[in-house]
Amino acid sequence: LRIVGDGPLLRRLTRQASSLNNVKFEGIKSKLEVRDLLSQAWVLCVPSIVAASGDAEGLGMVFLEAQALATPAVSFDTGGVVEAIIDGKTGVTAPVGDVDALADALVTLLTDDRLRRQYGRAGAAHIREGFDVRRQCAKLEQIYARAAGGSSARFGDFHDVQSAKVA
Repeated sequence: LRIVGDGPLLRRLTRQASSLNNVKFEGIKSKLEVRDLLSQAWVLCVPSIVAASGDAEGLGMVFLEAQALATPAVSFDTGGVVEAIIDGKTGVTAPVGDVDALADALVTLLTDDRLRRQYGRAGAAHIREGFDVRRQCAKLEQIYARAAGGSSARFGDFHDVQSAKVA
C-alpha cells in the first residue's frame, strides 16, 4: 500500500500503520511522480466522503488519470466520483461510509487479475471516449455550429472565429 500526499491525519495514520510492513507513506509528489506511481499501481483507492459542511468530491482528476493509465479505481459513490468511475465496469463505487464494501472491492480487484485488467482496459476506453480534450472540443464545436445556424466553421481550428455568428 502506497499512500501519496500529506495532511493533518498523516501522523495518526503513520502510527496506525507502524505495525504493518507493507505500507509506505510517499509524501507529496510531483505530477510526473504521481503518474509514474499510478502506472505501477494495481488499483487506485480514494475513499472520498461528504464533509460535515456538505462539500463532496468534484470530478477528481486522479480518478481520470488513473483510468487513463488502465488502473481501475475504487471509491465511495459521492459527488463527481460517479462521473469518473463506471461502477462494475471501470472500477467500483461503494455506498458512502460502507468501509466493508470498499474493502471487499479492493480485495476483489487485488486478487482477481482478469477482472482488474478488464476494468483497466474499460477505464482507459472510458477516458478516451468521454474525457479526451480533442474529442470533447470537437463535440463542443458541433454544438456551437448548430447554434450558429449550421455553420461549417471549425471553431477549434480558429477559422474566422471573429466573424462566426453564435445565436
